[in-house]
Amino acid sequence: MKNILLTLFLGVLLIGCSEKRVLIDKLTNKGTEETPLMYIEEGLFSGVAYDVYSNGDLKLEITFKNGIAKGDYRLWYKGGVLKLDYFFEDRKVISSSCFNEFGEKIECYKLSPDYQKLEKKQLLLDNIRKDSITLNSLNNDPEAIEEFAREKFLMKKQNEDIFIIREKTDE
Repeated sequence: MKNILLTLFLGVLLIGCSEKRVLIDKLTNKGTEETPLMYIEEGLFSGVAYDVYSNGDLKLEITFKNGIAKGDYRLWYKGGVLKLDYFFEDRKVISSSCFNEFGEKIECYKLSPDYQKLEKKQLLLDNIRKDSITLNSLNNDPEAIEEFAREKFLMKKQNEDIFIIREKTDE
């Protein structure tokens, strides 16, 4: 008797608590891009919208309540590793966790394409600054020219021998 009651209880619990899951393509945004309001044929959507990659791996899951993102928002890399894990409340991010493609937790801003462009721009600016300093010293200091020629191009004076000592590598 206990087994039957337990089975009935679990069945009711699972059926009553299961969320509606639909592909995100089945939803229509009748709000704006900044404040989306998601509808399905029956009306405002409540449940989990998801998307998958072409290989079938889960790509995205967003929980909605009455058409508004409320709860979990998760995004995965193509290989199945979690990329973003946000929690929404009243259209605001309450908590967020971001991960690189190896599943290691990272700062969320590092996933932004703008950040990656900025990081590359900063690297290029640093290289320009270093090259400008080198060029300035080459234009103004004859000893710097000789040092540069010897170090970068292995140039030598007449009647001079150069010995190149290279560190042994494990290869």
